[in-house]
Amino acid sequence: MAILIARSLICQGCTVSVASMNPDKLANEFNDIRFFSSGKKNILGIIREVASADKVLIGGGTLIQNDFNAKLSPILIYICVVAVAARLLRKEVLFVSVGINELSWKNKLISRLLGKISGRVRDSVSVENARKNGIRVSGLSVCPDIGFLCSSGLIKLPSDISCNGYGVISLVGEKLDAGAMSALLDAAIEGLLKKKVSKIYLLCMDLRKSEEYALYQRFQDESGVEIFIENSLASTLSLIAGAKFCVAMRLHAAIISTSYSVPTVVVAREDKQRFLREIVGKDRYLEFGRADLGRALRLAIEGLNEGGCPQGLVDSYIDRAKISYGQLFANYG
Repeated sequence: MAILIARSLICQGCTVSVASMNPDKLANEFNDIRFFSSGKKNILGIIREVASADKVLIGGGTLIQNDFNAKLSPILIYICVVAVAARLLRKEVLFVSVGINELSWKNKLISRLLGKISGRVRDSVSVENARKNGIRVSGLSVCPDIGFLCSSGLIKLPSDISCNGYGVISLVGEKLDAGAMSALLDAAIEGLLKKKVSKIYLLCMDLRKSEEYALYQRFQDESGVEIFIENSLASTLSLIAGAKFCVAMRLHAAIISTSYSVPTVVVAREDKQRFLREIVGKDRYLEFGRADLGRALRLAIEGLNEGGCPQGLVDSYIDRAKISYGQLFANYG
């Protein structure tokens, strides 16, 4: 997400610096972005970066999860230090929405630091997990990453998006069985071709182009199938918003498609995606790993209508998220 934000801002003529524990490695992978070290040995360098900035963005992603338990407190303390430094220097601080997974332990420090970092979490499941983890939930608001970027003006979209007759498939390749993923992609392509889409875009949202890209490459020679590599979030938003149909495994792809009422089948691999079930309907919400996934996906795609997701359910979700995607997107044309 940091890379996409940086590229979107660069396209708008901004100068961007990104803090990283591995700046040299990332600089080799993304040579169009400037990185600097966020290590504790570079405290003065970090303060200089903050002092020279107009805006400071902090947070984002599934920041609180079991995988980061050992490093969690230092990460949160570091973010708080940056936030305090920015405010002392009278810089504008934007807190990107934080994701919270269910933890196997409770830590009062998290409750204190989360309040310092942000009052925003990125999905309703994070609110539930905050409560389970013993984190104070009063005052937390739900604002998905996509909504934050648009409401803060960091992403600008064309206002004249219309359906262009193509289909979009957005899967996830990381740490998943290659055979199962190939079968899933084959079923998705077959299903969309039967819906007579003009073209199928395989959306690669993995900027390092690893497992996901390798999976897509096996199918790119098929007639009417093309790989779309995400370069900026604005280009991805425009692609999905203009689709006739969408098959989404990635959470961000599903949020975008349902926000624009694009007829969508969600293939869920994580608990945090379950709020999408009532938006797309139980027949279009499929859990990854079920034995009949390929057949179920073909049937779900077959049942898609061009009318999109039921507007009442979309409005209900928007109300709970305290953000109107349609209005925000329209305002940044």
